[in-house]
Order: sequence, then C-alpha cells, then structure tokens
Amino acid sequence: MVQLPTTELTEDQKMELLVKWYEAKMQLAKVQAAERALRETVVKTFLPDGGKEGTNTVKLSTGDELKIVTSFNRKVDKAVWSNILPQMIEAGIDVNEVGETKVELRVGAYKKLSDKQRVIVDEAVTTTPGSAQVSIKVKE
Repeated sequence: MVQLPTTELTEDQKMELLVKWYEAKMQLAKVQAAERALRETVVKTFLPDGGKEGTNTVKLSTGDELKIVTSFNRKVDKAVWSNILPQMIEAGIDVNEVGETKVELRVGAYKKLSDKQRVIVDEAVTTTPGSAQVSIKVKE
C-alpha cells in the first residue's frame, strides 16, 4: 500500500509532492502506451484473423496457453431505435430482451433545477465523489 503524506506540508514539501506526482503521471502514461502497443501486437501476431468475440485460446510451444479476450463495443442510435421499434415488434423481436431503455442524467439541466425540483429528482439520483483530475499549467 502506498503511504500517503500528511496534508500539513511546508511550501517546499508541497512543491516536491507536485513534482513527484507529475513524474509518476508521466511514467504511467509511457508505460500504458507501451503496454497498449505491445498488447495490440500480441493480438495481431497470435490472432492474425482477429479471432472470435469472446475468449480465444492459443496453444504455445511451451505447452502453456495464451488467452486473448476480444470484444466489440456496440452503441445504439436512440433515434434509429425509436424509428425501427414497430418493425422489430412486428418481426417478433422481444425489444426488452434485445435492448434496454437507459435514463441518463443531464447534469447541466440537473444543476439548473430549483431546490424543490431537485429534491424530487434526487430520489432517483445517487451522487458519489468522482476521481479528481489534476493538472499543472506551467507559467511561460
């Protein structure tokens, strides 16, 4: 486990903390980029045809097995879905089984609600803290 420093630091210690964080962030970005490139090369090398969606198992000369899990991202065009809904129902497609209606909060509109309106909406909304984004703008 990483030992987090106390928040009661001198100005020099605060600057040192920022430098350490920034250096770690840069190292992480490089390592992530290298891993991503190597992973893509491994997949192209061992599954030149792209494999099938799901788990692909490749026997290695060592007797070991390489498992590559491939997936596809699919996004539904809500406007098109609404337009073809009658056709899907007519074709006997259980639309509730194939897709789901997903309600997403529009934060901008949510923030504009009155306090009275927000109390009502908050019955359906769970708010938890997100991960803070940190950046440094270097003076020129």
